Amino acid sequence: MNERQPHSRPSRRAPFHNTRSLAPSQTMLAHVHIDDTPLHDAHHKAPPLHDAHLKAPPLNDTHLKATPLHDAPMKATHLKATPLFEAQAYPRSASPKIERREDLVVHGHPGLVAAPGEWVRALGNMEMFMQIGGEYGSLNTVQALWLSSTAPIRPEDVRDAVNAVAEKNHVLQLCVVWRGVRAWFRRMEQLVVDFAVESQDAMSAFYALLQMKYNFAQGPLWRARLVPSLQKSADGRHEAVLIVSAHHCITDGLTNMLICRDIMHVLNATMTGAMYDVPTRTVIPAISDSLHARTDWWYSLKYFWKKLYGTFIRDYGSKLYFRGILPQPSTDEAATRILHEQLTADNTKKLVQRCREAGVTVHSCVSAIAYVAMFRVAQQRVKGKLDEAVVNLSNCVNMRRYFNPANKESPGCHIALEEKEFLVRSSDGATRDNFWAFAKRVHEHLHNSLNVEHYPIKNCSVYIPLAFIMCANHELTRRARKNLTDCHVITTNMGNLQHLLPSHYGDGPVEISSLLRSVSSELVGHPCTLTFHTFRGRFMISLDYFTNKMTDDVASQYFSNMTGYINNLIAVGAIERQVA
Repeated sequence: MNERQPHSRPSRRAPFHNTRSLAPSQTMLAHVHIDDTPLHDAHHKAPPLHDAHLKAPPLNDTHLKATPLHDAPMKATHLKATPLFEAQAYPRSASPKIERREDLVVHGHPGLVAAPGEWVRALGNMEMFMQIGGEYGSLNTVQALWLSSTAPIRPEDVRDAVNAVAEKNHVLQLCVVWRGVRAWFRRMEQLVVDFAVESQDAMSAFYALLQMKYNFAQGPLWRARLVPSLQKSADGRHEAVLIVSAHHCITDGLTNMLICRDIMHVLNATMTGAMYDVPTRTVIPAISDSLHARTDWWYSLKYFWKKLYGTFIRDYGSKLYFRGILPQPSTDEAATRILHEQLTADNTKKLVQRCREAGVTVHSCVSAIAYVAMFRVAQQRVKGKLDEAVVNLSNCVNMRRYFNPANKESPGCHIALEEKEFLVRSSDGATRDNFWAFAKRVHEHLHNSLNVEHYPIKNCSVYIPLAFIMCANHELTRRARKNLTDCHVITTNMGNLQHLLPSHYGDGPVEISSLLRSVSSELVGHPCTLTFHTFRGRFMISLDYFTNKMTDDVASQYFSNMTGYINNLIAVGAIERQVA
């Protein structure tokens, strides 16, 4: 049986609960990337959100009114040296400091160590793609941690923890400056920590951070907000929500989890007066780009032409909207809304077991459901008969899978995309055997793409020219015209976060009770993003959809199909109950 989150409405579908539609005060965006290694056993958890279906404001039209801590949310400090591996007792000073290059020693893995104010390196292809989106206020990553503590969560303790991590994580000290015809990362001369305490509700702060633009040349390219709770929980614990936002050009899903994990370690040390050695995390080269071989260029050219022709010349929209079966919005509002649900721990185990018995990963299973669910939306809406249609799904892949093991937790934006069009037929979900056969085809393609053909590596060279779709969609949205598209859905799967982002931290008083992560992707070529992961043993799935490319009713129908099929799979082993 599902457990209800506080302030939530019971779900109509048993294994899942807390279906939510979030917008201005309750919205998020999810970018697509299978972050944190495995495109394998994925299962996740979700946060206490409200049920209101609110309408999201236009992109770049929301302004965050923060209540600064001590009236100084943006604090710059002059350069001071801090020993790299010297454990320090907490609480610490409120003044963040930047380490000098001569004070830094990188142990175990290579990093690019630049002095404050020095150039670090040119942006890689995917980083440049993200930065172009950032110029329009898009591609912001945001994660919210719902905190529960046996002791009061003081803003000054959280501020000290955020400062301590910012001092040691070099991607949090970057700005982006054009150097000739190429954008470069530069280390800020002064470390600025944009931290503030919020008086508004958590999801309002979350959504505002999701929409805020960054000053790339000045930095910082990240923010942190604390939303305290004025009341204790039913069991007498102190609660608060910590929201960390960073632009996608300096971070990805794994990096965001590392930042949150480091903050939690320091926060617990701060509140107990313990010693904690904050790890130094340096910038590494754009390794993904260097993996691209000369023999990959022919594939890259074909892939680029396919995307260029399909998107800009032939108009992929006719395929994406099933030749007019689904409505394509024409609006000047580019906002992201989210629907999400989560499983109980027991049903999460059942889902994993079903997939193991079938010989596929949870990711492959959920991807197969995503294909069929999208096709079913078209079938449910067509006036005549629709027996088959092409559906395109892209996965965002953690590229560290191809790096030296020493770089498995190196920070930065190290992701790439792989995609596959499948011809989905009515029969693919009609019986138990048919569905699992289709899931195995999805699984085999993904295995071949990642481990044999290495398509994510081959695709790396085309991201900068393909960023033009965001420029075009920004202008089309401004004119309330139909946007350009290039795939039906993108997935981002972090797998099981048990080790990457633990909920408990030793004997410390503060634990994470829930997690919500998202990325704003309104101007990219997909109308929606599926985000899923497992946290505290519970699978969480959310649909982030973009109002300039998907209507509310289509999004609701698609997500209802998705979660309904997952429920059926857990209960009877098939996505259609009548065929069980």
